Amino acid sequence: MPGCPDGRKRSGGESLIAGHLEYLLLLALCVIITLPLEFILGARVYRRPRHLMITLLPVVLIFSVWDVIGVLRDHWRYDPAQTTGLMIFGVLPIEELAFFVVIPICGLLTYSAVGRLLAARRSGAGQDDDA
Repeated sequence: MPGCPDGRKRSGGESLIAGHLEYLLLLALCVIITLPLEFILGARVYRRPRHLMITLLPVVLIFSVWDVIGVLRDHWRYDPAQTTGLMIFGVLPIEELAFFVVIPICGLLTYSAVGRLLAARRSGAGQDDDA
């Protein structure tokens, strides 16, 4: 029964509440999967909050404005069955704002961790060549 706000099952057996939280749960999973890159591989993304904010601010602003304009012009919409219903400016789901924060952080963590691994590999390879 799509649209039932009481958490009853949809026709496919999926809980309506799970559908509403699905986007947020996916974003949480992205954070959980990439979090070890900060602490185990030393990506140093969260340890430099000023740099992180400077990086995120243009992304969040530009894409939030882009999405708001797209919704207001009826270029796209968000399925209310897949979001919590918490909206920013009355048109932008909170999940979409979270996406603009979480995905760039995951990308930065991955980029930084790979960069550190490659740098360590290069410096280790250079030591072996000198011997």
